[in-house]
Amino acid sequence: MSKKIISQINDRSLIKFSKEDSRSLLQGLISNDISLVESEKMIFSGMFTPQGKFFCDFFIFQTNNNKENLYIDCNTDQTQEIIKKFNMYKLRAKVKIEDITEKFSIFSLISQEDIFKVFGENSIDILNRCFLRNDPRVASLGKRIYVPKKLEKDFNTEFKNYFSNNLYERTRIGLGIPEGVKDIRPDKDFPLDYGYDQLNAISFSKGCYVGQE
Repeated sequence: MSKKIISQINDRSLIKFSKEDSRSLLQGLISNDISLVESEKMIFSGMFTPQGKFFCDFFIFQTNNNKENLYIDCNTDQTQEIIKKFNMYKLRAKVKIEDITEKFSIFSLISQEDIFKVFGENSIDILNRCFLRNDPRVASLGKRIYVPKKLEKDFNTEFKNYFSNNLYERTRIGLGIPEGVKDIRPDKDFPLDYGYDQLNAISFSKGCYVGQE
């Protein structure tokens, strides 16, 4: 019997940052260190107001070894507001910012086991055409899977026996982990009051960013 360990996350969007100044722009604005993003490593980060209050949070990852293309996984309710904020700060920087939500679907895999052991060799071909990243907040949240829309039908067919509705939300809430505007009031609450330093969202050594003080 298959373990029910996959659920779709429907309230997230993807924003793509491309061109040569993407990393330097993000580094001066986000609470985490963009240099930690590697081909298979995703980071969790926030963006704060000048007063240090919460504005938004998101995940950042890259594909393969292309360091110029960065992807932000954010709450759908804030997508356009986040894009507007980054465009306001970019000035003449060589950065292209696009909403590419329609190109991907996002799933959660609540498992810390090796995927070869969980699914077997036959399913790995599909997974290799997706982007799998460990959730950087806590190991118990497993992985996030970014599935290209053209592959979603095959993905759903291959893994249908592993699906469990709302598993991600139940797990997150059970662990007491806050998630963006669902739980935190923008412009009112302070990220440290919600344990963002314990969720690997804040670098205390990277240098200056908006709201650091």
